[in-house]
Amino acid sequence: MKVAMIHGGTSTEQAVSTLNATHISQALTALGHQVNSIFYDKEIVSKINEAKPDVAFVCVQGKYHGDGTLQAILDLLEIPYTGSRTKAAAIINDKIVCKKLFREASIPTPKSFYWKVSDAKKENAPAEFFNKVEKCGIKLPCIVKAPGQGGSFGLAVVESEADYKKVSIPFAYDDVVLVEQFVFGRFFTVGILEQDTGPVTFPVIEGIGDKKDGFISMNSEYSYKEADLTAMQLQNLQDIAMQVFETCEARGYARVDFIVEDGTDLPYVLEINAVPGLKKGSLFPMAAKLAGIEYHAVVDRILMDAFR
Repeated sequence: MKVAMIHGGTSTEQAVSTLNATHISQALTALGHQVNSIFYDKEIVSKINEAKPDVAFVCVQGKYHGDGTLQAILDLLEIPYTGSRTKAAAIINDKIVCKKLFREASIPTPKSFYWKVSDAKKENAPAEFFNKVEKCGIKLPCIVKAPGQGGSFGLAVVESEADYKKVSIPFAYDDVVLVEQFVFGRFFTVGILEQDTGPVTFPVIEGIGDKKDGFISMNSEYSYKEADLTAMQLQNLQDIAMQVFETCEARGYARVDFIVEDGTDLPYVLEINAVPGLKKGSLFPMAAKLAGIEYHAVVDRILMDAFR
């Protein structure tokens, strides 16, 4: 088949997207497909029309890319594509919208509220911010996130009122930011892949790395291993991950990230990723391997699901 490998993203995420696309393209070529690498820019429609692909492999990241924008273009062009559909991609790429869905579905997630750039411009903004923190039952430290950014981009940790100036950091990415309870604990992730019988969860993976400001940066070097939790805890994480997948109407494949709180062992959903990294040796392919699915088979399954 003729496969359009569409990659690119925001300035912070382009390199990651291109690296993923390189590994996926190698696998697709080995599987016998004709791969056309297409960089996402303002000429994306003409590039796709010129390539005349049978299917598109979505490998873009970030705002105006993997947030349903490319998916909508492909829908308009009537080209099958991998992963979640337009609406689901838009929902999943917005952490604030996801939070609302999680709460409505009783999915455990850290306490949070959103803070607009117009709120931050008020004369008494610092006082209002910390009043809202207290009103929402959040105890410092809290973490402020740009809702449309992936990895560890657009994050700021506020440990005291003296740190209020850090709240402005995520505004470089979005006009509204998510303010969330900082949960100290261990990072776990659950991959989900659609099979002929429906979506299945992979074994739970634990991320390990040097913690800066109390969290593992997904933009830097880190390692991971199969989780050493109890059978009940593992099943619980997999069940919650599947609930998140279905609540967000995800499709094809996805990855759900958790923090399991120190002391209580309570799991909290951080986010769902509709286009998780697929470079060899990364979290999703490693989890698939633990499930007995080799890299090329994962890529092939994701591609074939585009025609479902």
